[in-house]
Amino acid sequence: MKRNSFTRRLMSLVLSLVMVISLANGLSAKNVRAEEDGVNGRVTWEKVENNGKGLLFQSKDSLKAFEDNYVHEGMVRASIILEAPSTMAKGYKVDHIASNSEAKNYRVSLKEQQDAVAAKISADILGGEKLDVVWNITLAGNIISANVPYDKIESIRNMIGVRDVVIETQYEPAVVSKDSNDPNMATGNEMVGSNYVWASG
Repeated sequence: MKRNSFTRRLMSLVLSLVMVISLANGLSAKNVRAEEDGVNGRVTWEKVENNGKGLLFQSKDSLKAFEDNYVHEGMVRASIILEAPSTMAKGYKVDHIASNSEAKNYRVSLKEQQDAVAAKISADILGGEKLDVVWNITLAGNIISANVPYDKIESIRNMIGVRDVVIETQYEPAVVSKDSNDPNMATGNEMVGSNYVWASG
């Protein structure tokens, strides 16, 4: 019994020493560094200004990729996050929220605030052009989703009542060939039973 206990203690000590030595080696490694010129296959980087709210791009290529994928004719889809707390953040419970008149009234007031911010964006930033609002959230968040000019994001972010503006991730539908042997439909009829329905008229 004593021998088994001694073996466990010895193994614990050896593992602890190995971990400490590994940590010390990691902290003292000074040969890992990034260089601007990218010589010898090292990581290249480009310093950009970032105030904590903006997008941070590591390189000109990633900025171009972003613009190619997200900016369409100067426009992007963005979530304009307002400062007022959402209905849930305000403390209203999700259970029976549809029958809670206090929660309903709060959601109506959030929507009115969102309409006022959208109108102010239209008047002050878009030169009178109406903000293209796609949808609004008042329950789990206080957000206006809208198509906005890419170069106006910082102006919108700096408005009173706006906490942040976040560019939304966009997804494209998968495109399949229209070949007669389309594998997506090869077994579809049997799966849903449509062949039986057709046979029965």
